[in-house]
Amino acid sequence: MQLHGVYIVVVMLELVRICRPAWFRGRHDGRKAKIRTILAWPKNGGKACDTKTLTVTEDCNQFGCDLCGTFSASDLGDILGVPEFADVSTCGLTQEATACLIQACEYGYASNTGTGTITCDIAKATVDAPTNALAYAGNSVNALFCSPAKCTAGAIADVITIPCDAVGGVVSGTMDECLCTCKAGYRGAKCNTVIRCDADQYVSSNACVGCPAGTTNAKDDDASLTDTACVATLCDVDQYVSSNACVVCPAGTTNAKDDDASLTDTACDGTFCDADQYVSSNVCVGCPAGTTNAKDDDASLADTACDDPQCAATDCYCVSQGGNNCGAQLDKECLPDDCWNRQGCPGRGYYCKSDIANCTGGECSNTPSAHMNSKGKTCDQYTWGMKNRCIKSPFWVRAKTCRKSCFDAGFGYNGDF
Repeated sequence: MQLHGVYIVVVMLELVRICRPAWFRGRHDGRKAKIRTILAWPKNGGKACDTKTLTVTEDCNQFGCDLCGTFSASDLGDILGVPEFADVSTCGLTQEATACLIQACEYGYASNTGTGTITCDIAKATVDAPTNALAYAGNSVNALFCSPAKCTAGAIADVITIPCDAVGGVVSGTMDECLCTCKAGYRGAKCNTVIRCDADQYVSSNACVGCPAGTTNAKDDDASLTDTACVATLCDVDQYVSSNACVVCPAGTTNAKDDDASLTDTACDGTFCDADQYVSSNVCVGCPAGTTNAKDDDASLADTACDDPQCAATDCYCVSQGGNNCGAQLDKECLPDDCWNRQGCPGRGYYCKSDIANCTGGECSNTPSAHMNSKGKTCDQYTWGMKNRCIKSPFWVRAKTCRKSCFDAGFGYNGDF
């Protein structure tokens, strides 16, 4: 007001419940008095305007002093500039604490170790937009940034953990895309099971591989460890290698042990009979008494026979067919094999000189075998022998045992007529 040209500044004394520290003057009634010019409420504080006691126009705050403490985490996360996925749950704004430091990210996201600050100034709020009181400013040197965190091994799977064995598995991926990849030699959802090879497998570069042909290996090689190897199969005695397998030698052949079945095929050696042995069913057998044979008959081939010493080169002759056995014309001398095998005189009979000498009265000899003599049997009495020996027995054929009786029984030897 103006009095006689003098302007008077009105100073009012107001009793208030203050929101922030100030200079006060004590009163006896327990309240505090503050002398101020009513222009505006202090920054970040204040209370609703008191229209009853204030008589002058004032620029006052429309909110209570505790407005900053009323905002939710959602309100704080929606502040312009606050990094996505920043953890604002620890930001505890109050009437007194009107700023908070943000330096962490929500679970599942990793911080770049940057920071930022949320502040609350209730003087900037309006009735329609109370959150206008909130503001965010990132650190000018290292502002906070959140990115999906790398997955880690955990007992229970969640957005960034996955059960994965520390020895057998490797964790990879980021939030909601965690993977547990098994190292070589391990398997299973948690990669905690060692791969064990089956029998006849070996370890190669941490994988179970079938043994090469001709080799073997015991089961349970550990595929998580170093490479292993199969062992060559060694054949037993009288076996040979055929297509990497041990095979028994053919009858009449032999082979030393330890042929390596992992290598090329091998072969058995022929068995060659000693002197005075012959081949019977691929076995070397001693010659019967009174007979001989040269060495080296091959037991892997057909049967052989021993020689009758009476049928020597000087005693074996071929005679013309049609003559009788006694006094027949001796046409020529035959080779021992011709006489023995009855192949040397095609179209002719053959006899040993001793046989011809034994003929009397136009008949041939009728000499029993040594076995028959030991049993006291004669050719005339040995009817079973006539049917089952004679030309059916190589030994009887060579010795012309019971020659006359065999001829009379219808089983005469070749050349007898």
